[in-house]
Amino acid sequence: MKTELWHGAHNNFVVMYYEKDVPRLKKCKIQEMNRYYNTDGLIQITIKKNIVMRFFNPDGSLDNCGNGLRVTASFCFKNNLCKDKGVIESLGLKFPFLIKKEVPKIFFNNFKKKDGLWSIGNVVHKTIIVENFEKSKKVAKSIRNKLDCNVTIIKKLDKGIFAQTFERGVENFTAACGTGAIAASLQTRKNKVFMPGGLLEISKRKGSIALSGPTKMVGLIENEI
Repeated sequence: MKTELWHGAHNNFVVMYYEKDVPRLKKCKIQEMNRYYNTDGLIQITIKKNIVMRFFNPDGSLDNCGNGLRVTASFCFKNNLCKDKGVIESLGLKFPFLIKKEVPKIFFNNFKKKDGLWSIGNVVHKTIIVENFEKSKKVAKSIRNKLDCNVTIIKKLDKGIFAQTFERGVENFTAACGTGAIAASLQTRKNKVFMPGGLLEISKRKGSIALSGPTKMVGLIENEI
């Protein structure tokens, strides 16, 4: 097993790669590792026909994650587990990816808006366009609890938008959110989404939405806690 710490636009993850079958970690173990390494999620990876990703929120719940998909692509490419393009499977969905100049781009074919909520790769977001960003942060938690979804607040800029997401499973605002960036882009038709952790870029191609932005390995984990 190989374990590393990564971030995608400062969305931080524990990444665990297994050559064979992926073990089922206990919920308390997932919570412990995320808490110990101060991360926004834990990623388990194995290679079958495609790359297979299992993503867990800090509370131990199984989920999908746009930045987690980008980190997974970068991790596998860096460790010579894949070429510069391929497919990642997560929660029964397939996400094609492309890596160019070490920047991963993930393609989402599963996105829609229903009853005022965006579903991006089965991750649900409520988007709110605001004028006063700080005041809106105060109501994000109540909306998250009421609708049981992620809440992405958006402020329009001259050359894009600024957005931040209150994430379900983290129960706080994060430095960046890939699916939140896509939801914000679809809501505003802006391609550049600035988040506290960095710039995420959204583009459309043949009916799919592409998410790209920075990733970086932070360090190795030699001894699992």
